[in-house]
Amino acid sequence: YTHKNFGKKAARRKTLKAHVREDGFIYLESQFYGNDWIFHNHIKVKVGSLYLSSPKIESYNKNNKQQYAGDTFWENVYYRETGDNGIIQAIADSTSKPVKVRFEGRKFNRDIVLTAEEKQSIKDSYELSVVLKKINP
Repeated sequence: YTHKNFGKKAARRKTLKAHVREDGFIYLESQFYGNDWIFHNHIKVKVGSLYLSSPKIESYNKNNKQQYAGDTFWENVYYRETGDNGIIQAIADSTSKPVKVRFEGRKFNRDIVLTAEEKQSIKDSYELSVVLKKINP
């Protein structure tokens, strides 16, 4: 399951996405989109006054995807095997607080602030994960 807000609206954005499997397993994806590579391999997230950092997923890893299309650069890092160090839960628990994300790259860093809709989508995904885990022990 991927929240409907992560569909077309997230297609050409720098954002975070949450994915939920049928058994309730949830994982984070960091998506960078831009006019040049930054080669990001992890993210740093500030939720209110709480600082979190994801594990590094190097570019040679199958969970770090890079694609070039025309004049557009895509970088998607999936934290399905490493976990996200509590980032999803921190966002889900604090949707009223600002969430700043730094895409940490070999070449450059880029910062974004998650929108209310993006934070709510992560919270909805987290809540679905909790329910699915209860019915699929």
